Amino acid sequence: MTQYTQKAFKIDKEYPMTCSLFGGYFLLRKAYSTVETLARKAIEHTDVMQIASDGWYLLGRKSHYEGDLTRAAEYYNRSDQARGGGEKGYLPAKFGTVQMQVSNKDFDGAKFRLEKIIQQTKNAECMVLLGALHAEEVFAAQRSGSKEDKSAEIKKAINLLESVRALWKDETKKISPDESVLVYLARLYEQSAPEKSMQCLTQLEEMQLAEVAEEERPEGVEDEEQVKAALRVHLPPQLLNNMGCF
Repeated sequence: MTQYTQKAFKIDKEYPMTCSLFGGYFLLRKAYSTVETLARKAIEHTDVMQIASDGWYLLGRKSHYEGDLTRAAEYYNRSDQARGGGEKGYLPAKFGTVQMQVSNKDFDGAKFRLEKIIQQTKNAECMVLLGALHAEEVFAAQRSGSKEDKSAEIKKAINLLESVRALWKDETKKISPDESVLVYLARLYEQSAPEKSMQCLTQLEEMQLAEVAEEERPEGVEDEEQVKAALRVHLPPQLLNNMGCF
């Protein structure tokens, strides 16, 4: 795609769609000044709101990466509004806005916005973040020794994260398993369902064992349990300690 985009850019350096596409390429390369120039051109030279939305989103990502949360939130909002906002809008921009709320510790606002998004589309990334926010609220209460009943938050977190876990099995969704989901679920299940907590940790172990480089695998060992035992030296001690508690 970059090859064709380059050709298009050489033909017309002001063409909005080309500027938007090329801006995304330079964003990945962290060439932020170039991203700014291309995004502005895309916005200023188009009368197609979707392309303008892409331009504002590029500016939002750029500001986000640079740590300018105020500008990032503004640009994400403009990107979303350019596509209609509300129940329409642009999901990546909506999610970017939520990320800014979380960064600013506006957790209630972030939860509210995520709930609205999830009502419209069962987006896995949004479900993970909302589940994580509920889980972190539970863990914070546990650390502080609070007696406040957090059973509702536990239930919400588990339901959201288990829904994401179920999506991993749907081959049509093509969603890669997220280790953080299993970590959260393992902690949430610790008291009420230790067997489920262990299942999450076992699945997490299997995922991490699968990532061990081939050259680290023992030669001449066929027994699966022996192979696992040899490979466990490459796993994080925290995971092994947690599994050893059961």
